[in-house]
Amino acid sequence: MDIQSKLFETALGIEEPLYIKDISFEEELGELHIFVDFRRGSKFTCPVCGEEHCCLHDTTEKVWRHLNFFQYKCYIHFRNPKIKCDKCGIHLFMPYWSRPRSGFTSLFEAFVLTLAKEMPVAKISALVDEHDTRIWRILHYHISKAYAAKDLSALSHVGIDETSSRKGHKYISVFIDMIQREIVYDIRVADISFQKWLSWAVRSRLDPIKRFAKMFKSHYNGILEYFNSRLTAGLTEGTNSRIQEIKRRSKGFRNINYFISMIYLDASNLMLPSYC
Repeated sequence: MDIQSKLFETALGIEEPLYIKDISFEEELGELHIFVDFRRGSKFTCPVCGEEHCCLHDTTEKVWRHLNFFQYKCYIHFRNPKIKCDKCGIHLFMPYWSRPRSGFTSLFEAFVLTLAKEMPVAKISALVDEHDTRIWRILHYHISKAYAAKDLSALSHVGIDETSSRKGHKYISVFIDMIQREIVYDIRVADISFQKWLSWAVRSRLDPIKRFAKMFKSHYNGILEYFNSRLTAGLTEGTNSRIQEIKRRSKGFRNINYFISMIYLDASNLMLPSYC
């Protein structure tokens, strides 16, 4: 084995029966291509049941975008094996560097998640030279997976607030764990027409005292509860400000689901893959 292949195998963590078969640098395209293969006669562990020494069934050529090698794009090519398990059938063997149905390595995706906490997706897209739709797919996958793994069984005190998602009185409702100080849920709500409400209020004959009495009555239980919990709307208002900063930083979102994903990423304390 030449020292170049050995160096890249060490850097990528490639171990037997896998090995680097070839390395190709395309200077005109600014791309580095690393070709990984497996030894003839290799046996694999079933990814479903864990059965060892499974035989090869067939292979599929796959390519993953990896972290840049200096300023050059880097791609990993692999003759990805399908294995035949005597216990549970034929399954695709997934190399350690990626997940099913992804065209990126795990390190690349972790890098994108790290950037997304500080940068708009449009800038990440330009930085890594990938279409923003592919970046959003990475974010949606990991944020949804991390959110599904959250344990909310101890949730006891919830604050609720609404924040605008775009102009035109379009809102989402945000549910906040007041103890852990993190967002636990957000959902799109129907459009609110402030002008309609204002028109009704102007025509009403309620005097200020009646309005105040009605408001006080509607919040009576909450007012009493404050003396037990000492919780105020300060956290929800602060969270609302964080959310509006997310929207401002990205100059709006063309898709409400993108906005919700970024809220979870920023304010839900999710356990996500780490780049560092």
